[in-house]
Amino acid sequence: MARSSRLSPTPSTGPGRRVRWGLLIPVAVLGAALFYAAWHLAGGTGPKAEVGKPAPEMSLTDLNGRPFHLSEYRGRVIVLNFFTSWCPPCQQEAPELARFARSAGTGTVLIMLDRGEAPAPVRRFIEQFGIDARVVMDPDNRGSRTFGVTGQPETFIIDRQGLVRQHLTGPTTFHGLETLVAPWQ
Repeated sequence: MARSSRLSPTPSTGPGRRVRWGLLIPVAVLGAALFYAAWHLAGGTGPKAEVGKPAPEMSLTDLNGRPFHLSEYRGRVIVLNFFTSWCPPCQQEAPELARFARSAGTGTVLIMLDRGEAPAPVRRFIEQFGIDARVVMDPDNRGSRTFGVTGQPETFIIDRQGLVRQHLTGPTTFHGLETLVAPWQ
């Protein structure tokens, strides 16, 4: 008896087709989740810090639980570094930041803003590298969004009048920071 071709599996109805759909849905959901996370960390829409413009105000809490307001440092040159303790480039630049903080004069301050971590790993990171800086916690990335930070490390140089003068992405060095801060001291 001859078999009808209508009953034989085709690529559109065979078991392999179900497997492809079974993979497509989780991949699409994962892609949407990653897009949302990147958009959220980048701040979506809204004002961002721009070179030549006033630095946006930030009101957060530091590693010791004290209130932090960026405007408290008006009149000093601010090196504002966004980091995480688990980030290899942040670990690479940490000794450079420690050296810079030790050598900075009273008119310059290093402020390090941790992006979304619990206090314990941040405290270990700061102690491990001997960094003497004001360490600010940004658990929901509100401060990062305010500055338009999309990764870490990122560093902003803010002059005595509160204007953003430099924006660096990636790790920096002691000499690099000295050079960038010098014109604004």
